[in-house]
Amino acid sequence: MGIETIRVHVSLNVQSVDKSIGFYSSLFGQQASKIRSGYANFRLDSPPVHLAL
Repeated sequence: MGIETIRVHVSLNVQSVDKSIGFYSSLFGQQASKIRSGYANFRLDSPPVHLAL
């Protein structure tokens, strides 16, 4: 049995998903994992966070 990482899930309501994608991509240094109309998410390894916009 391996070590399991606890991943925090955070959902934020934002006024502009497109602008927020740019902001969080710059902040995290990576692109969103998934982008759909009105939705995006980032899956980070360090810290282990799943951020949904």
